[in-house]
Amino acid sequence: MAFFEQKVVYNNIQKRGNMLINLCKNKKVLHVGCADWPIFNINNNLHYVLSKHIEQLDGYDINIEEISKMKKLKEFENLPIYSILPETKYDVILIPEVIEHVNNVEQFISQFSNLLNDDGIIYVSGPNAFCKIHMERNKKIKNNEFLEIVHPDHNCWYSLYTLPNTIKKCVPNSEIKEIGLIEFETMVYVIYKIQK
Repeated sequence: MAFFEQKVVYNNIQKRGNMLINLCKNKKVLHVGCADWPIFNINNNLHYVLSKHIEQLDGYDINIEEISKMKKLKEFENLPIYSILPETKYDVILIPEVIEHVNNVEQFISQFSNLLNDDGIIYVSGPNAFCKIHMERNKKIKNNEFLEIVHPDHNCWYSLYTLPNTIKKCVPNSEIKEIGLIEFETMVYVIYKIQK
């Protein structure tokens, strides 16, 4: 049984806002998935919130239509937002709640390693597969029917063990610096560096 027991030392942070702002202060930052599709709301948009506190903030999202909408808003007129990864080096790369949407996780996650400055870090977060709230809202309806409340674009969810394990497998030269739960334990996150 010990083979299946994975002990993880982790942090538990209630809200991500202050943590991410502190992580990015005085740094050059790339925010991956900045459009928040399909639930874009300027007041809850992480990119907009971060832009109030971070001087050098670039956005990246593959949803060209949503990026076009964002660029038309005055709140984003001075913020670089890309649909193709820029060839720039960053101190911090934020990848919040994107990894669960990705088809090829290894290809996706490994592409950011070359965009880090020597001492840079990458923050990745995704839904906590074992969150009590998530577990309780799903239920068996009938004998052969199950109701799962999940974003229709999600491919997988992660745990305190599986997210850092995935990062280590996809980016073999990664060094995990921090693992934690965030947003009232609904999300799991990892902060890692690239060993040169």
